[in-house]
Amino acid sequence: ALRNRYANEVLSKRLEAQNVELSQARDRADQASRAKSQFFAAASHDLRQPLHAMGLFAAALSAKAREPDVANLVTSISSSVEALEGLFNELLDISKIDSGKVKPEIADVSVTVLFDRLRMDFEPEAFDRGLSFRMPSRSAWVRSDPVLLERILRNLISNAMRYTRTGGVLVSTRLRKGKLRFEVWDTGMGIAPDDQVRIFEEFVQLANAERDRRKGLGLGLSIVQRLAALLSHPVSLSSRLGRGTVFRIDVPMGRAPVVRVAATRVERSQADLGGRCILVIDDEASIVDGMSALLGSWGAEALIAGTAAEAMAQVTGRDAPPDLIIADYQLRDGEIGPEVVTAVRRHFGTEIPAILVTGSATPERLEEARDLGHHLLLKPVMPAKLRTLIQFKLKEAVKA
Repeated sequence: ALRNRYANEVLSKRLEAQNVELSQARDRADQASRAKSQFFAAASHDLRQPLHAMGLFAAALSAKAREPDVANLVTSISSSVEALEGLFNELLDISKIDSGKVKPEIADVSVTVLFDRLRMDFEPEAFDRGLSFRMPSRSAWVRSDPVLLERILRNLISNAMRYTRTGGVLVSTRLRKGKLRFEVWDTGMGIAPDDQVRIFEEFVQLANAERDRRKGLGLGLSIVQRLAALLSHPVSLSSRLGRGTVFRIDVPMGRAPVVRVAATRVERSQADLGGRCILVIDDEASIVDGMSALLGSWGAEALIAGTAAEAMAQVTGRDAPPDLIIADYQLRDGEIGPEVVTAVRRHFGTEIPAILVTGSATPERLEEARDLGHHLLLKPVMPAKLRTLIQFKLKEAVKA
């Protein structure tokens, strides 16, 4: 009995020591994960600034390039900036998902609208690659987060395009056990059975031994798996080497909302920014230089300010308010863009349309922008997206 008691005490102490070690290891892992997320959150703004400026300068230069050789160089620069933006966003997406900052907002999503948007983006790419691309329309609704579901499908389609050299890509849907199954088929190289689990791991790229960063970082499928788990949408795949692959995702069915028919009117196009005055508020010299050059190439007059005082100095004495304000959210010395926008609006006594540019789109910041009637753009802002939003805001102002 004494021997058994001694053995039990030894075993108990050994288990206690192991539990302490496991607890310490878990704490170290949690601390490392928090440190990674904190690094990305802190570095996000500083890393986005130069990328944002590069995109603005490249677009401004493109408008002035006349010689074919120069135009080709500018196109290459723009492509590199877009590729860098994609890589950067992949890293931040992983960080946000792992830190629990991505919160699904479930709603009824129109498959028709979703497919129209995806088809518009991927048809030109498929044509450029010499691939067929089919995406039959489906009049159906599903219950999901529209942004996250679209991101999942975009990643799957991009992956299929990237690894398909001949043939094509098919995106289809079918009803299965009360859910709508999305399927992304390709005629690519296929995935060996031993690799069909590994491809969902971070930084795994089966056909990129040369580490060509134009093919991404190997995070696309990892993001798909994380987002699908977050939404409780099961993901599966089937593949045959040399024949191709199909990825499947099952999404609950939704209901079409009641549509109220409203009167519409045709308005003149706002594509031409000639004669428009736009107040740009940003304390980064490279950003304001690039934004000024870009807006000038679109025919607009740019008023530049880095602080609230400079913004007021720019507009004081003007008979008419600027047509639009583009403001960085975080300025120097504790000033923030929304406060400067409010001051300029108060000066003219009118709700001037405004766009806020930020390096960190936190839920609180999004809510603040929505309450103030601003649109929020996340750096780096691609010029085409900026111009589209400018046109939209100007049209809104006409309607008001």
